[in-house]
Order: sequence, then C-alpha cells, then structure tokens
Amino acid sequence: CDDTNNSTLVNCRNRNLKIIPSIKSQNVRKLDLSCNHLEHIANYSLSGIPNLQSLNLSWNCAPGKVRDEGETCELTIERNALTGLCYLENLTLAGNSLTVVPWLPPSLKLLDLEMNNIVMLGFHNISGLVNLRQLYLGMNCFYRNPCNSSFTFLKGMFKDAKSLRTLSLKFNNLTSVPLGLPPNLLYLDISENQIAEVKHSDFDNLTKLEYLDLQWNCQRCDHASQPCFPCANNSALQIHPDAFNHLQNLRVLILKGNSLHKINDSLFVPLTNLRSLDVSDNFLAYDIANGTFFSKLSKVTSLRLNYNFVPGVVFTKLRLSPAFAHMRSLRYLYLDGYLFGQLDKEGIKPLLMLPDLQMITFRTNLIDQVNLTLFANVSSLKFIDLSRNILTLAELCERTQCYTETSPLSLSHEITFSEYYPHWRYSTGGRDTLQHHAYYFNFPSCRNYSRSLDLSFNNIKEIESEFFKGLDDIQCLNLSCNFI
Repeated sequence: CDDTNNSTLVNCRNRNLKIIPSIKSQNVRKLDLSCNHLEHIANYSLSGIPNLQSLNLSWNCAPGKVRDEGETCELTIERNALTGLCYLENLTLAGNSLTVVPWLPPSLKLLDLEMNNIVMLGFHNISGLVNLRQLYLGMNCFYRNPCNSSFTFLKGMFKDAKSLRTLSLKFNNLTSVPLGLPPNLLYLDISENQIAEVKHSDFDNLTKLEYLDLQWNCQRCDHASQPCFPCANNSALQIHPDAFNHLQNLRVLILKGNSLHKINDSLFVPLTNLRSLDVSDNFLAYDIANGTFFSKLSKVTSLRLNYNFVPGVVFTKLRLSPAFAHMRSLRYLYLDGYLFGQLDKEGIKPLLMLPDLQMITFRTNLIDQVNLTLFANVSSLKFIDLSRNILTLAELCERTQCYTETSPLSLSHEITFSEYYPHWRYSTGGRDTLQHHAYYFNFPSCRNYSRSLDLSFNNIKEIESEFFKGLDDIQCLNLSCNFI
C-alpha cells in the first residue's frame, strides 16, 4: 500500500489483496481497499486504525453477472468488524455481492451499498444510523444484476432517518414510489425502475426536496442503446396532476424516457422554484409545437427536449410553441433529434425574444436549410450547435443532391447506465450545479471563447462570407468533418 499526507491517507486500491494488510496507526483517516479480492473482514481486521473516517471496500466481489466468466467469490464481514470504528463517516461497500447489510457504526454520514444483492431492507438495518445523510442503494436488482424480484422496503424503514438528505434507489425493479420516505430529503433518485404510476400522494411529505429523478420508468424503446423495458402496452408513465403539489422547493426534475405524449400544464404550477427540466426521449414532438406547459416554466434556466421525434416522420420545418416566450429565465435549450428539414426565424421566433438565452443545440436533426443570420440579433447567445445535420449553406443545392452522408446518423448517445463508477453525486450548493455546455463541444478549444458556432459533421462544400452576415462576433467556428 501507499501512504500520503503524513500517513493520514492509505491507498491499497487494486493490489490483488485477499486479506486486509495489518495497519496500526492513530493517524490514518482514509483507507482505500477497493478493486481487490478480499474474502473476509474479521472483527480485528481494522482495529489498528481506530480514527478512520473514510473507508472504501468497493468492488472486491462483483455480483455474478458482472464478474468475469467463470470467476467465483464471496466477501464476508464479521459482526463487529466495522462497529468499532467510532469516527467512521464515509463507507463504500458497492460491488461486493452482499445480501444483507452488515452491522455499522452510528457515526456514518455516507453509506454506499450499490451493486450488491440486497433486495429487502427494514428499520433494523439503519435504525442506529442517526447521522446518516447520504444513502446509495441503486443497482441491486436490474438486468445487469438480476434478482428475479423487486426491491422491498419494510414498513417504517425510514422512521428514524431524520438526517437523511440523499437517497438513490435507481435500477431496483421498483414498481411504485416507496412509502414513508424521510421528510428531510433533498435528493431522490428512483430512475430506471418499473414504476408505471405516480400517485397524487407519493411525494406529499417531501416538502424540502430539491432534486427528483424519475427517468426511464416507462421506457421509450425505439432508439434504446441498452436492454429496454416499456410499461404495459407501451403506455406512458401516469403522473397524477397533483403529484407535485407539495414540491415547492424542487429545482431539478428529470422525466426523461417515460413515453410521455403530452404534459399537463397543472403539473408545473406548484414548482415555483424549478430551474432545470429534462423531458428528453419521450414522444412530445407535437407538444413542443403546440403545448402550453412551457408558460409555467418562467424560472427554468435549463430545458432538455432531445429525441422527442415522431417515429418515421421528418417535419418540413421546426415550429416552436408560442408558450416558449414565457420562459424568460431560459439560458440553455437542448433540441437534438427532433428531426426537421428547415430552421427559420418564424419557427423559433419565441426563442429569439428571450433575454438570457446563452446556448441552443440542434444536433442530429436532418436540417438542410438555415439562414444563420437569424441568430445575428440575439446578443446573449454564446454557443449555437448545428452539428451532425446535412447542411450545405448553398442555396442552389437541391436537398437530394446534397445528402452525401457516408454513415448513418446516430441518435442519443446519452446511455442510461454508466459503465463507470462511482456515479455522479448531486451537489446542493445552490445556483446551477450542472455543467451544461461542456458535453456538447466537439472542439474543446471553443470553450475558451465568448461566442461559438458549431457546424461540424455536415455537408458543407464551400464557404462564402454572406453565410455569416451579422455574425461578426463569432470567435470560434467549428467546420470540421465537412466536404470543404
């Protein structure tokens, strides 16, 4: 193992260890034993480092279907192996094939049990963890880690979890929103389950909630990048109009991939502090053109509408609902994969009047006609993305002549299950905590400029100055992967 910072941090990660090394030190505060092959943690294994505050024991025995073929393993933890660590605050036990929660010290503030084989939890499992603030239980029961059942919470499990602020239950085959969730939650992730209905009272006691992730419960499967599980008869997630009535503090709402065809205006009326909304990968093409729910999103700064295309349909032009004009706080708009041919001023007129719009993306839309000068008078725009279309910018070129794409256009690359661990942690530090634009830059150097235009991966054959009339302030222009 390696030690740094006067032996306060000990790194034993990925050392092919089968037993915990004998370490005796009052100074060690953080120990990383992840990605080894530990088989047994005895009562005495960690007794020599009584002041430990952070312990990572993850990925010592991955669940069966995730392991290498033919590999077998088992990790056992004796009853008092962890309880004697009186100062332990952060404990990561992910990826260990555990079927039960081990005995834990009451000092814990963060507990990660993701990617195990735990399918039932009750009050006795966390009753003594009065200081627990973050609990990660995701991926204990799903197609990559099957359990042939649904994750079950026994009644009253969270009755003493008054300090809990973050709860992740993603990928667990849940069929309904769990009852009795702790009232002080700020972050709740119940994505990638099999929840078909959100009832009117499911979130009534979560009045402090700031982040709610409900994505991919009634999955849209026609462009799925992984195994897909729609609801019965390919129906949409049913959300009661009053389901969000008590979520006045909600700032981030993710409804992505739920086969929604229409959104009720009343759903957003109580969400007076909503700042970020993601309704990508649904069937909202006609709502984007005619829907009125946008008028209830006056404080939203980030709106994701990606891949709401109608199967088999390419619209002649993009037409946005007049209700977009009410989104006066909007800064970031993502409209990839809508599938239309012409982008003109009349179709996006409501956007051009927004005072704070900084970024707009129209990737992968089959756009072949656009007059770039329509963006000339929108001084707030810092990044315009028209990449991965079939633009030529030459008015005399017929659409059928100009389509020379040599490979099929790809749809959503934002796969739902990350192969990388640990997962992204939510920050409640206020303002916008998501990095909106970095993902979308094909040419990283453009990030350093105040105004950029991305025209990469199109069919542009020649460049004329009149194409960019009124766009003299563009500082970074990406024309890579064209036919110039």
